[in-house]
Amino acid sequence: MTTFSFKDGTAAVVSPDELRQYEDWPSAFHDCCKDHRFYEIIEKTLANDFDYQYLILRDLTGKMRGIQPFFFVQQNLVEGI
Repeated sequence: MTTFSFKDGTAAVVSPDELRQYEDWPSAFHDCCKDHRFYEIIEKTLANDFDYQYLILRDLTGKMRGIQPFFFVQQNLVEGI
């Protein structure tokens, strides 16, 4: 896990497996039409071509304030030229 500190708290980059260890994960999107299950399906769908990660935001007291999914893709921009 990579953690960054800033004025109002911390941000940590975690893998999907690390995220599942947090008790806040299943309830993170409970009030949205696309809850944590949606992101788990996307993660499995993109597994072969993308590096899927999550950003966990915490305030100064350590309380989790947000979870933001994101992904990286390796792409050769000159392929096929």
